[in-house]
Amino acid sequence: MITRTWHKGPPPHVGWWNASAVKAFDCWRWWDGKCWSAPAYPKYSARTAAAMAQKPGRWQYKIEWSDYYPENARVPRSDPAERRPGLWALVMKIQEEHPNWSPESVVTEAKLQWHRQQRQA
Repeated sequence: MITRTWHKGPPPHVGWWNASAVKAFDCWRWWDGKCWSAPAYPKYSARTAAAMAQKPGRWQYKIEWSDYYPENARVPRSDPAERRPGLWALVMKIQEEHPNWSPESVVTEAKLQWHRQQRQA
């Protein structure tokens, strides 16, 4: 069995984290930079997991996160801000300016603005 260290407070960056109010090893939650999502589990389809990521989780103050990440994960864990810092800054800015926009709308607008900036540079 894998030993996990659990942490309180926000994780290092936005993304999927093994996070739970009861330290469940199979519970994954999306951290959006402000709050945790509802739980998603490995048996969920990608569509269901994405839907759960859009719902705020209950018991925010009880949720702890682990830095565990599966060795055979299809994508590496990385901080999105390190991949495209300008794009990520736009996402965060637009999200703050338009809190009622869907995540898809925020990302779409950020990509449009980012590409405009790249063409002008």
